Amino acid sequence: MKCVVDANVFVAAIRPGERDYDSCHEFLQESLQSAVTMICPVLILAEIAGCIARAVQSRSEAEVVVFKLQKNPCLRLVSIHQSLAESAARIAARQFLKGADALYLATAQHHHAPLITLDDEILRRGSPVVAVQTPEGWLRSCKR
Repeated sequence: MKCVVDANVFVAAIRPGERDYDSCHEFLQESLQSAVTMICPVLILAEIAGCIARAVQSRSEAEVVVFKLQKNPCLRLVSIHQSLAESAARIAARQFLKGADALYLATAQHHHAPLITLDDEILRRGSPVVAVQTPEGWLRSCKR
């Protein structure tokens, strides 16, 4: 099984104060136990580092989080090559999305995988492109 995972899911899963901490943490634990391949554009490293550093005002904590993320045996980082970037540009224009959001959708489309995200805009506008679910929705569908 495989899926593309948005940076916001990882951030929520490692920060107990986040609104969606429980579902995101459970999603990541279940993914690890089930050996789900989590595909992410390499941009995720900068997104997570920036989010954590800004939230806790600590460079070192952000770097540790990114280091640990890269050691996740189920994580597969993919390069942003020309054709993926062009697909993301088309998706951004057609779905009226931010560039990074469109990149996650393009990655999911390219790998024929659902996108797991907490982003309401992607959840609303991304479904014409690929299957889009929240971590909670993904967990429910796995328990059926």
